[in-house]
Parts: sequence; C-alpha cells; structure tokens
Amino acid sequence: MVAQAESVHISTPHLEELDVLVSEIEICTAAAKKASVSLLGQAPVIPRTEFSTALEALESCLAAARVALDHLNDVEKAAADENTKELAKKEGVEETSTEDNNVIEPNVGIYSSETDVAGSVQDHAQTQDSNEVQVDIVNHLMFVIHGIGEHTDFQDGQLSGTPELVGEYPVFRELFRTTRETFLSQEIPLALEIQSIEWHDEVHASGVDSVFDSIAPEGSDKIRQFNKRAFMDLLYYTAPKFSQVIVQSVTSQLNAKYKRFLDHHPGWDGQVSIFSHSLGTIIAYDILTHDAGDVSNIGVHYPGLEFAVENLFCAGSPVPVMVLSRGDVNLDPNGPESFKPPKVNHYYNFFHPLDPIGYRVEPLFQRKMSKVPAVQLIAADSVKNKSFAELIQLYPDPTRQDFILRRQAMEGMIDLAYAPFSHSSYWTSQDVVLFALLQICRPVADKIRAVQGAKAVLVPRHLTHFTPHERPRLATTAEVRDRSSGGWFPKSIILGHNQSLYNLSSSKEFACTKKWSIPLSANSRVEPVANDPLSLKLVPDTTNSLFSMLPPNSSVNATHVLKAATTDLRDEWVIAIQHVIENAGAAKPTRGFDTTGLVLPNGTSVDYFGAIKTSVLSNVWGSKWFVLHHSTLDCFDSVPPSDKWAHFSIVKAFISSREVKVVRFVNARGTTVSVKFSSEGLFDTWVDAIRSTKTCNTVQDDTIL
Repeated sequence: MVAQAESVHISTPHLEELDVLVSEIEICTAAAKKASVSLLGQAPVIPRTEFSTALEALESCLAAARVALDHLNDVEKAAADENTKELAKKEGVEETSTEDNNVIEPNVGIYSSETDVAGSVQDHAQTQDSNEVQVDIVNHLMFVIHGIGEHTDFQDGQLSGTPELVGEYPVFRELFRTTRETFLSQEIPLALEIQSIEWHDEVHASGVDSVFDSIAPEGSDKIRQFNKRAFMDLLYYTAPKFSQVIVQSVTSQLNAKYKRFLDHHPGWDGQVSIFSHSLGTIIAYDILTHDAGDVSNIGVHYPGLEFAVENLFCAGSPVPVMVLSRGDVNLDPNGPESFKPPKVNHYYNFFHPLDPIGYRVEPLFQRKMSKVPAVQLIAADSVKNKSFAELIQLYPDPTRQDFILRRQAMEGMIDLAYAPFSHSSYWTSQDVVLFALLQICRPVADKIRAVQGAKAVLVPRHLTHFTPHERPRLATTAEVRDRSSGGWFPKSIILGHNQSLYNLSSSKEFACTKKWSIPLSANSRVEPVANDPLSLKLVPDTTNSLFSMLPPNSSVNATHVLKAATTDLRDEWVIAIQHVIENAGAAKPTRGFDTTGLVLPNGTSVDYFGAIKTSVLSNVWGSKWFVLHHSTLDCFDSVPPSDKWAHFSIVKAFISSREVKVVRFVNARGTTVSVKFSSEGLFDTWVDAIRSTKTCNTVQDDTIL
C-alpha cells in the first residue's frame, strides 16, 4: 500500500489562477452585499427589478464559488496523483495505469461552421431511424366558454396579457402553461393559443337584473342574489328571447375571433378546440349540433360556425339532462339511440363524482355504456417522469368520451359540503389539463402510434444546432408572450441572418466566462511541439504590450503550450492559427454585434461568435474551450451550455408602435412569437434590422393582441 503524502505540491500558475477565481468571488460578493443593502432600505415593498438584481447577484456568487471549488479540486486531484506516483517509486511499488487529468474527449467544443436550419425544415422523407418521429410545431387555437354567473375574467384583456390577476380563466390558462412546460416542452413544440368567450354581459345588459332585484322579497337578499348568480342564467337560456341573444353572441364572438386570429397569423395551419364549462357546455353543444340557418324547436336561429372544430371538451356538463328534458332522447329501451352528437371530430366529457351538475354522456350514445365505468383520469403528479410517447399509452381507447376526476382524500366525509366546490374543480385540475394537452397534440400521437408506440424517439424539427461560427445581427433580453397563459416572460432573443430568430429561456444557455485572450499578429508564431503528437506551441508577438487579458502568470512574450485530443485536431489548430497570423495585416470583419439590453450573468460574455475555429484544449490550467478569431485566441472556462436552439424562420412581422412596443414575428405556417421591448431605442433598432431584411414583409399593426 502506498502511503499518502503529508503535503500537496501545487504549481504557482495553478495558485495564481485560484487567486483570480477568488477575486471574482470577492467582486460578486460585493455586488450581492450592495443589493442586500438596497433591499433593506426599501423594505417592506421591494420593486421586482431590485429583487431580481439581488437574486442574480447571489446566483453569481454561487457560480463563482463553484468554479473556484472545481478548480481547486482538479488541482488537488492532479497533485495527489503525482504525489502517489512519487511515493510509489520510493516504496518500490510497480506503477499501474493512471488517468491523465487533462485527457480530452474528441469533438468536444467543436461545432459546425453553420447552423442546420436547412436541415431542420427538410422533407419528411429523409432517412431516419425506424423509431424516430420527426415533430413539427403543433399549431392550435382553443376557445374557452364559461358557465353560469358573471365572469369578468373572461372579458377580453389588454396587451399585457393579464386581464385579471384572479378568476378561473387566468388560473386555467396559467395551468396550461405550467403543465405544458412540465410534460411537453422538451419533446413537443406546441403553439397553443387560448382565447375566451364571455356571454353573460350580453344577457344582463338587457336590464333583467334590475327587474329581478325589484321582485325579490325583503330580508332574503343573500339567497336571492345567490339564485340570481347561480340559476337565473340557466332559466334565461331556456327562454327563446335570451337563448337567441346568447347563441348569437357566442357564435359571433367565435367567428370574429377566429377571423381576427387568422389575420394575425397568416398561413396558419392548425386545429381548433372548444373547452366549455357548465351552462357553457350546453351553449357549445347547441351551436355544434346546428348548421347555419337552422332553427331550433323553440325558434332560436343559428348563424353557424365558419370553421371546423377538432375537439369539444365539456366539464361539469348538464348536456345529458338538458337533452333529456327537451325530449330529445328515445325513452324506449328497445328503440334506437337518438342522441344527436356535436359536429366535431372528438367529444370529451369530464365530470367530478360529487358534481351535481355534471353527468355522463356515453349511455346516450349507447345504452350498454351505462354498465361500463367512466375512464379515470390519470393523476398528472404521478407521471411527471414519463415521455410523451409513454403518456399517450395511458389512454389506449381513443373512442371513450366520459372521464371522471379523482376524489380528494376528505371528500367522502363531507360529500354534500364539497358538492358546490366540485363543480368548479375543473379549472384547477392538472389531470384535466394534461388530458386536454394530449388530445391537442394528437397529430404527434398519431405518428407515434404508427411506429413503435412508447419506444418512439421524438425529434423536434424546429431545433437547430448552435454554432459560434456565425455572428448574429442582434441579441437582447425582452419579454416574450406565452400563447397559453397570455403572460409576458423575460427571454433572450437573438436575430440571426436569413430571417432566423432564436428564443432562449435565459442568456445562461449561451453565455460563457472568458478566462483570458492572446493577441495574434504577424510577429506571432505557432508550431507543433517536437516529440509530442498532441501539443502545439504558440509564441505571441513580443512587441505587443497593450493587451490586458493575458493568462495568469503570463506576459505577451510567454510561450503557451496547448494540447489537443488528437493529432489531426492539433494540426488543424496549427494551420488555422498560422492562417490568422499570415493575414494579420488584412482588413478584418467586425468582431462584435449589437447586444444592447442583453442581460448576462456577472462575469460572462458572448464574445465567441464569429469564431474561425473552436474546440476544447488543455494546458497547465486544465481543459478549457478555445476560440480563434481574426486577431486573438480566446480561452473560455467551458463550452456554451446549450447546443441546440429553438429556431424560428421569419416571413412576416407585425409592428406595433403604441406605448407598448411590440413586434409579432410570423413564420410560414402562421406560428407567431410576440416580443415586447423595454425601450423605444431598442425597439427602433430591432425594427430597422427587420425592415432591412428584403424577404421579410413588415406590417404596421397597432391592434396586436
């Protein structure tokens, strides 16, 4: 057994590198302390921007400390290996194979010289694995129709995307966003737009409320007001006059909003769903069982929808008892079923076991289904680790229509007390939302079923491989509208060439920490290291003393030895650096690009774009990512975290120059990305860049949603 050394030998360059890293921690700590003092001075009401600054400062402290710890651990491990070797020699122990701490995996940090945008939109007939499923963006529009009672949260909101901070509709939309991100974001590029249909105001604007109040006896205000909110809408709907008002209002809104949506999404190729609740399910059912020009038994004229509906989702639906009360159900047990299905491709009915308003619909289609239990909705919180291909296998029968929600733990003890709450439970049920999302993504599910089911490998076609060799035109941090929730969230957006827009959740996905940089000129020299097939030697220009970002313990005339993963890679680096040296006097392209407004983590940059060559190389400081430019060789702490970016090809841009500066980008399939800029100057810069693109059509539109 080899004894452990009593001391650790660490070279001066390694210790100097550690000192630099600790200095970075000190800088980050000072920034965090400043932010903390600022928060303390503004307590208890703290602006969101100040809070975000403090949070970012603390995250930078943590990141800097981790880098220093990783460096020290690597150095200690390398030193321990050397000490072990020395002690082994002294004790006569035969040396066994040991790992080289600076061994580099081939191809790490090497990128294609251009993005594979063309490949991301190539024909579906391309060669692929038998289990591979190419996934396009799923475009979908879903209208939501409320039930009885006043629903101000369903009224059309403002551009901010936050019509109300409370209410069933905003909560429902937000649940779609979070559920989509939890279960689908890594596999399914879903562009789901959700819009509301509010009909209550149309009825009550007629003055019925004031008349109702006048006939309510004194001393019963609370119960009478409850009746007005809970039951009168249903009674109004059974009356021809008010039923006509509601049907006309809902149909007109659906058609108008669909047309406006198409105007704002030219070329859109998606499908439409309707999600309805309570009385809203009856309204939707009646509209979808009548063609334009039809007249109901009570004299209601139906204008008809101007678009096809793929899915009808009904939650807490009294449709079965309504058609029964209308006499539209054949009561003869031996006669044919007479229930009229809505004109949709798929009809789903959700009900809670304690909901007094929700009923089953399948027995109206087939009487024998009364003996077949409804399908239990899968608990969303139990399947978070499953892939999309596995999730769709949980519902093997696509023909079922009745789906029952889970009972909560305490419901059995207080059934009557919980009954009213169960009728509104659908708005907050992630089980319902997950099921709806799976049906909305049926175009992908159908492809999966055509191959190997749960074994399918999904390949999103909108993702393109990142490359540092192309220089973007613009990059900034802006607010991007989430289609499902309507809210605005900070994102990093990058405008590339050829109408390419990249949308990343944060600059952390592509920002890197630059460690040092070596200037290159005609007096620099590069050559392979003799008797070492993997190393190269770089001798900088000894006359250049103006560069301020040199490696630790280095000077402009220091010789730097770098090691590649293979001899071929070493030779490629020698040739590339030599080419830069030989062309040092030639005119060079612009190094940077406009990053105004781009929020980067402390100590990071994006100064690697426009690279000539990149890869991971090792030296005395360990393995780092090296980037060759036209005048420098730059060293970054690591490769960019994300190697695939969500690519969006712009064909049209709607520009709003109102008080809120918004650009809505549109691709060839009508999918949109709406971006809100923080300042007029930043907005103008981006608009000028977009308008300078000859193949991108720009339209001034101050009605952007």
